[in-house]
Amino acid sequence: MKEHILKPRLRELVYRSIYPFENNRPIRRYVRDKILQRQYHKQKDVKTVPLEQLQFSLHLVDHCNLNCIGCDHFSPLASPWFADLYETERDLLLLHELIGEKCRYVHLFGGEPLLHPQINDFIHLVRKYFPNSDLCILTNGTLLPRMADYFFTTCLEERVQIRVTRYPINFDYDKVLHELQHRGIDVRSNEHVEKTMYMTPLSRKKDQDATDSFILCHRSNNCITLRDGKLFTCPMMSVIHILNQAFHTQYEVGPEDYIDLNTVRSYDEIMTKLASPSSFCGYCKMRDMRFGIPWRTSKRVPEEWIAEL
Repeated sequence: MKEHILKPRLRELVYRSIYPFENNRPIRRYVRDKILQRQYHKQKDVKTVPLEQLQFSLHLVDHCNLNCIGCDHFSPLASPWFADLYETERDLLLLHELIGEKCRYVHLFGGEPLLHPQINDFIHLVRKYFPNSDLCILTNGTLLPRMADYFFTTCLEERVQIRVTRYPINFDYDKVLHELQHRGIDVRSNEHVEKTMYMTPLSRKKDQDATDSFILCHRSNNCITLRDGKLFTCPMMSVIHILNQAFHTQYEVGPEDYIDLNTVRSYDEIMTKLASPSSFCGYCKMRDMRFGIPWRTSKRVPEEWIAEL
């Protein structure tokens, strides 16, 4: 199956290629643009092709127990918010009626999804409507030692994979992962604690080429998010209200930027829309992305997310 993302190795290549010219902006921009132009042509005929099956994530919480610089879900800025189980069932029912079993996988994420007190119920709910899809929890792993036995029993019964991202913090990841494997849990993790961050600067105006941004973006038509009865081709759109509330910005998400499950008519309509640039893509300065930012805690300042004027 074709890959629909700008792979981490390529992003690192861009970073390493321009780093020697950090103080020479014309050369830096020239090298970067050459690499991105090459990638643009590679992805152009892939990004705009509808996926063979839907893949989506459920946003269970906005907040997180870590505080990562530039988190692109804006978790350091978020107040506690928990997805509603009954509203989510309504959304999954609508989606299932539209797509049937044409679902490759479902991810549960946040924020930190293990903060949701009803995470077991959400696992059962996803399995009720998508019994044959891959189901995965994306977590920083630090709350796993506190989870009740019933959570791990649920993961085993419902065939849930737990995918842990390691951060350079004082936490014994190896011990926790070993204990989960001993329980028979399907757990995966990055091998080394070399977590770095990246930043997609947001322009304060919708002045970027939306098609260009869509094709270069690793999220578009890949990190699809279901929230409040809407499907977004990119998770940032589903949580942009957090940034607006924190910094009094006015990033807009309109009906043209998502798929309303109450009005969409067919599976083909869904998949075609997800493979198309949205108006919101016009905010994203993909050609000014920054890579290799050392992990540290957020200072909760606009510069972590918004492009300099």
